Amino acid sequence: MKTKEEKLDLVHRLLVKLDLTREDVVDYWIKREDINKYCISQIIIGMFCYEDNSFSFDKIKGKKVKGIVEAVKEDNNVIYLDLTASELFNIEEKSLNWFDAKLYIEQFVYPCNENEKIVWYDFSRLVSIARNYDTILNSFTLLNKSPREGEYWSSDSVINHDDFAWFYWFNGKGNRGPGLKDGIKYIRPVLEVKLFV
Repeated sequence: MKTKEEKLDLVHRLLVKLDLTREDVVDYWIKREDINKYCISQIIIGMFCYEDNSFSFDKIKGKKVKGIVEAVKEDNNVIYLDLTASELFNIEEKSLNWFDAKLYIEQFVYPCNENEKIVWYDFSRLVSIARNYDTILNSFTLLNKSPREGEYWSSDSVINHDDFAWFYWFNGKGNRGPGLKDGIKYIRPVLEVKLFV
């Protein structure tokens, strides 16, 4: 069995071999700890996610909002943030046809961390978000930002109909359906965040 000093010497040699500094490792572990201090069951739809990966329903003075939590998938430790609520960047929804919406999301530039990526909701996720949207609306009001209103494209094409894709209408009536892909509807970039466990 190796002593603590021998183990640390191995770690040091590995860091040198990987061209990593002590600060690289410390920064990495601090970020993991910041995310890990929140159990996913404590993260609730409508909360603000701040740039330091803390969460709150209240606006905290001195902290900038990264996005609003729109969905939580506890089974795989993932949350979804609406980036149009960001105080870090000026991100607005776009009004596009389905093909341009797909391209917009694929080419969206955002400084994602290693556990983050930009996504586009499928139809079932849009419907799920609409069910809980009253809570999310309150958060947008606190930030003086615009919530979802109108028709939003999903990433899902209609099976056996290449010219159609599914959309959801955020108007309180729950309208949904297939729309011609060359029609104009809204799209918002969403940040998927995989929480470390």
